[in-house]
Amino acid sequence: MLESRVGNGYYLTKMGITWVTFEGQLIEYRPALPGEHYRLIVAATWEKVGQNTEVKKVLLATGNLIQ
Repeated sequence: MLESRVGNGYYLTKMGITWVTFEGQLIEYRPALPGEHYRLIVAATWEKVGQNTEVKKVLLATGNLIQ
């Protein structure tokens, strides 16, 4: 059975690619310390959650488990 590796950076790492681009800007992919890539993912996730009231309600019900 083939295992999906899309989305976890497997192929980027295998090819020695340590960056991604967003709006023409090179951003280090998965640096040792959370940086711009991490902030971009967090912002995109919150934007998406804000568009889905049911998901937002469920996440907020978790209390302090989310930041």
